Amino acid sequence: MRCIVLVMACLISLSATAAAGWSSAPEALEQLRNTADVRWKRSFDKGTLVPRTTSVDLVALALDGIASGYDADHITQALEALRGMQDANPLSKTYGNIHWYSGDKQITDRNGVEFVVRQAGLLWLLYADQLSPAQRAPLQQMLELAKTGITRHGVAVSYTNIHLMKTWNLVALGDGLHDADLSAQAQAMLRDWLAYTARFGITEYLSPTYYAISLESLALIANLAHDPVTRQLARDGLDVVWGDMALNWYAPAERLGGTHSRDYDRLFNVGGINELAASAGWVPGKQARTTGNADGPYAHFAYSPPSAAASRWLAGPLPRFISSA
Repeated sequence: MRCIVLVMACLISLSATAAAGWSSAPEALEQLRNTADVRWKRSFDKGTLVPRTTSVDLVALALDGIASGYDADHITQALEALRGMQDANPLSKTYGNIHWYSGDKQITDRNGVEFVVRQAGLLWLLYADQLSPAQRAPLQQMLELAKTGITRHGVAVSYTNIHLMKTWNLVALGDGLHDADLSAQAQAMLRDWLAYTARFGITEYLSPTYYAISLESLALIANLAHDPVTRQLARDGLDVVWGDMALNWYAPAERLGGTHSRDYDRLFNVGGINELAASAGWVPGKQARTTGNADGPYAHFAYSPPSAAASRWLAGPLPRFISSA
């Protein structure tokens, strides 16, 4: 019994320490409240949910709002609306998944649940004890149902960014809802991805957008997973992605070089990784901001700096020829 109590105390201490690690300077809190308010005004009209509101906006509103002390009633309404966008029909093929937009009748993109839970799981892990009963109920109901939506969502190991996002979601749900099976699934997914990548390379190679999602998902696991083995596996993954970025980083242009697997900015070749690279000091004189979550808990915990080993390629040797499996 004493051992169990000690383990539980360690887990509680880990979450409390992690939450305390996010800066709560007055100016940061004010900025985050303003961000939440912008989302509220975009998502609700006189208290009514605006058609085509995104579920990602709602969960971000709730996370930033709770973290910054935003209007409690608005947070409650956002969580209730988010819960209402979830497929609650047990006979549905997308049972437990979440609509991207309010008013949608059918879920065609099953990634929706992954993008929502990556912040909803963080909200629960960090702030569950700070939620009012009216806020806690819809969030917990949504997360319990999301366990089904996520486990039913088959994601190939080659689908790097969503595979790693799903891994983080399973970590958050497993640790937050005390489901050991989900935590074990997450660790198995990490091992599979590391083994696959060691053999074939990163399938979504040199993507300014997808590398950012992969790095954020791995950082969330490395920073917050309760299991030390899972955290170490995530750090190993961070070294892989950061190291590949460093190998291919074109310092004169302050961006990722090479041929990109997916690039949403074909002219300038920039994306989320440029913000992360700025945070790592790879872009001198520029300070990074993670879009939509500036100075908030998501931006804080979804970042882990590159190790010295991963960064060593920035110094050379140059020129070099890079090949990947």
